[in-house]
Amino acid sequence: MLKNEDGAVSVLFALSMAFLLGFAALSADVAMVHLKKAEMQNAADAGALAGAQDLPNAGNAISKAKDFAELNGAERSNITVTTPYNGDDTKIQVVVTAENVPHFFASIWGNTETDVPARAVAEKITTGPSGPAIFSGSSCEPLIIDGRNITVIGGAHTNHRFVADGRNISVEGAVTAVKGSVLDGRNIDIPDLDDSADYISLADFAASIGLDPGLVDTERAAAQTINGSLKIESQSDVDALPDGPIYVTGDVKIKEDAAGVTLSHSIIAKGRIKIEAPNVTFNGDLLYSERKDIKIDEGGVVVNGTLYSPKDEVQIDNGNSAVTVNGRIVSHVFKIDGSNVTVDASSVSGSGGRRIKLIE
Repeated sequence: MLKNEDGAVSVLFALSMAFLLGFAALSADVAMVHLKKAEMQNAADAGALAGAQDLPNAGNAISKAKDFAELNGAERSNITVTTPYNGDDTKIQVVVTAENVPHFFASIWGNTETDVPARAVAEKITTGPSGPAIFSGSSCEPLIIDGRNITVIGGAHTNHRFVADGRNISVEGAVTAVKGSVLDGRNIDIPDLDDSADYISLADFAASIGLDPGLVDTERAAAQTINGSLKIESQSDVDALPDGPIYVTGDVKIKEDAAGVTLSHSIIAKGRIKIEAPNVTFNGDLLYSERKDIKIDEGGVVVNGTLYSPKDEVQIDNGNSAVTVNGRIVSHVFKIDGSNVTVDASSVSGSGGRRIKLIE
């Protein structure tokens, strides 16, 4: 009788072990599929956010969406991009699939592999609250426009004092300052000035125009990294750069000998961005210094995008040759000390500016 009971216990133990091993195998495979799902979702999100920036140009948007999804781990052959999405040319859908993800343990039951899909839909907001062309977030230092022939199209905001000290200064759009204003010069045309305005945090304003941390992190993750500093001294240096956005772990300097170069890259730098060469053109969406300042020391510079320095200063000190920014300047502190400077936010898509968000 005892032997029969021992046999029953052995069978029960064997069955229990089989169940426990099966459960462990299933848990391990589920965890692996979950990790792959997270990777694919990140790729879909990155592709959708990147592609939406080029809407409503469907060809450019589709190409960029595939590039960014691929950079974030998706196989290009398994990326499907749709825009217009549901007939709306401000929306883009990205679907990615990781094919044949292996089951290492559950394969003993015949489940050898599975496909893992992910999907994201992003929208480019073309309406929304208007925002200034220049935003200076410091509550300790003023926004200073000091020079001649300065034109700002789109208004300005400062959390300190607004100072216009020069000649022929025109601001088309509302100027809002928290701690008063000083208009000390000749021929200053600022018809809409509120110098007791409410404080607006730089982070809140940046998020309102699409410079939220998530989007910036996505752009950084998709960028090609250059370790150390980047010095550009000729067009051949530019041509040698990798395609797409660039993340530089040090400073960026456009040296004197690089006169006349054209860059089509968005540049994110940990350190300073300094333009020492004349007649430089930037066609990337973003010039962003994470920790330091952005300085334009020469004229003839054209920036077709956003200058973004949330921790430090943007300064334009260009002498007499023109500097044109077709976009926005968002910084902790902002100063112009030059002549013939135009900051024109009317070219920024949508009244709310550069605003991209995931909606599905």
